[in-house]
Amino acid sequence: MKNITLVFLILICFQNTFAQLNTQNVQDEMFTISAGPNRMFLNNRDFNAWTAANYNLLEKISTGFRVDLSFIGRKYDAGLLLGGDSKLTTVLGYFGAKLTNKYSSISSWLNVEAGEIYAVYKDIAPVNYVLIHREIGKDLELHYGAGYIGLSSKNYLNFLHWNIKIGKGAIPVNAGFYASVGFTPFARNWRYGYYKYTDSDTTFKSRKVNSIPKLSKVYANTGVFIGF
Repeated sequence: MKNITLVFLILICFQNTFAQLNTQNVQDEMFTISAGPNRMFLNNRDFNAWTAANYNLLEKISTGFRVDLSFIGRKYDAGLLLGGDSKLTTVLGYFGAKLTNKYSSISSWLNVEAGEIYAVYKDIAPVNYVLIHREIGKDLELHYGAGYIGLSSKNYLNFLHWNIKIGKGAIPVNAGFYASVGFTPFARNWRYGYYKYTDSDTTFKSRKVNSIPKLSKVYANTGVFIGF
């Protein structure tokens, strides 16, 4: 709850910089910051079987949270989003086109997404892994990384637009929903290592691990959001 409160306080502060009216074309171009709960669907059958066999552990994916910074033009939109679902983190950029007409009660956008899905595991390690000298005594972590591309539909419910009055001003609020599907067609890698800290940099010193099953290749997401 503290994290959610902090996110919304940040959103309110950003509203002074990225001012906008609503999505009903009162203003042709606007910046928005939106956030809301997210649910990810994926098939981790092989990885779950591996963790169950070696650690009696099932890594479940729970309902997550997404924050989205976007620019909306008359016909196009673009943005950056950050999502967290259990141990999985999604970092994506997107660009898309508007599908609905000017006075539609729902403004819909079809977006192409590209970015990375990664995860950090501290409760599991490669089986029969032999430490080398520089790894002995270090706090080792298991990291996963995979490039991601996909399609998403982002929809603003214009009929739910309202304003939060603060003194003589107001903060416009837009609600909506989205759905996306994508996959990881590029290299999907596990790396095991530790962080090395210096005065000027932090580096994850690691070695590639091939003995652990890869995470899901296909992902689907759905959720709702409130935009400011």
